[in-house]
Amino acid sequence: MTPGLALPDPALADAVAGVALRPWRATTGDVAALVAAWSDPEVAVGSLPPEDRSPAAAEAWILGAPARLASGLALDLVVVAADDDELVLGEVGLRNVDRVRRRGEIGWWIAAAHRGRGRSA
Repeated sequence: MTPGLALPDPALADAVAGVALRPWRATTGDVAALVAAWSDPEVAVGSLPPEDRSPAAAEAWILGAPARLASGLALDLVVVAADDDELVLGEVGLRNVDRVRRRGEIGWWIAAAHRGRGRSA
C-alpha cells in the first residue's frame, strides 16, 4: 500500500511575493478557475486537461483531492493572493511520487490574467 501524502503544515506562504498555497475548495470561484485553466491552451501545453471540462467535472475533481492525497497519488494546491485566499492565481502540484527512488513530478500553472505580472505584498 502506498503511503499517503500530507498537506504542508504550517501552510506555505511567501509574504514578500504576496502568495500562499491552500487546498482546492469546491466553491464557485475555485470551480470557475479550474474550468478556465482546463480550457486555456497555455495550461494544456504542460498538462493533460480532462476531456470533460465542465463545472461539474471540475467540482468532482476538486472533491476527489482528499482521496488522491490519502492514497499518495497527488498533492494539488491552489496558489492564492496572500491577502485574499479566494483569488486563484494558479496551481502547483506533486504527482507520480516514487518514495523508493525519491522522486516525483512537479507541475504548475498560472491563470492567464495573472501571468507575467509578478507578485508582491
